[in-house]
Amino acid sequence: MNLSLQGVYYYACYFAFPNAFARRMADLMARTGEVETSLEGIRIVSGPNAALLTWMMFKYIWFYDDFVLMAVKPPMFPVIFIPTDEMTPEVRRDIEAASQRRSIT
Repeated sequence: MNLSLQGVYYYACYFAFPNAFARRMADLMARTGEVETSLEGIRIVSGPNAALLTWMMFKYIWFYDDFVLMAVKPPMFPVIFIPTDEMTPEVRRDIEAASQRRSIT
């Protein structure tokens, strides 16, 4: 029994988990999505999944040269990463306006 448990452990740690992690990271690079903004918030569509996040949900919005980070208020506190390449000027303007409103309140 001890040998079989050790075999499963080594298989999982040195073969199965690294392969699954590598496949997942390669999958992230191939994903694309759409971002739309409105007065209510930001709508993110990726494949069959879609989410509408209101502007009030965001606690922080940080702009960098290549991407935008948007942090949702606690208790969830996930961070949304949006690349800025191919971002339309309207979407960038709306996100910047929401960022300015976040800094005021």
